Amino acid sequence: MFTVVVANHKGGVGKTTLTGHLAVQCDVSGDGPSGLIDLDPQGSLADWVNQRRPETPVFLDPTALGGLQQTLKKAKASGVGAVFIDTPPSKSNNLAAIMSLADLVVVPIQASPHDLRAVGATVDLIGKSKRPLVFVLNRVQPRAKLTTQAVVALSQHGTIAPVMVGNRTEFAASMSGGDTIQEISPGSTGALEVAGLWTYLKERMIKHG
Repeated sequence: MFTVVVANHKGGVGKTTLTGHLAVQCDVSGDGPSGLIDLDPQGSLADWVNQRRPETPVFLDPTALGGLQQTLKKAKASGVGAVFIDTPPSKSNNLAAIMSLADLVVVPIQASPHDLRAVGATVDLIGKSKRPLVFVLNRVQPRAKLTTQAVVALSQHGTIAPVMVGNRTEFAASMSGGDTIQEISPGSTGALEVAGLWTYLKERMIKHG
């Protein structure tokens, strides 16, 4: 079973939306069933799951299952293929402890000067957890010079996913109804971006696992 922690101590980077889309893509790709854990106090991911009609991703509640580690053990024993954990925007050591349970920490980040300046705190926490990280450029604007600058800057801190996720209203719009872009618009550019990203992340975990 893969455990993917999606983290960035800065809010507003599209973390929850990306977590939900990756979990659905895991199922679409035949790597599921997928599980979701929402550790963000805002509970946006949990609310999204409650709106869904499909039975997957399966929502996992650590408070009802004996804590995070026990929840992951139970998920693995029940045949879950991958668990995706959405985390709160925080600099606390608790986040480092969560990251320590990951096979891979995915860091969504926007190509903006403010986001790039803020990413150091997240990188430091991942360093404490001693887990591998992958940056995912999210909400990317087409042909933006900042994107190239972001790639250069982030490459000094770690691996950057070769698949970038564009700034598309369909991502948030689909989740407002309990779906994802793959489900409402299969074959669209956004759906292909998510599919390519999951393929890359999965292959990386297999290769370095």
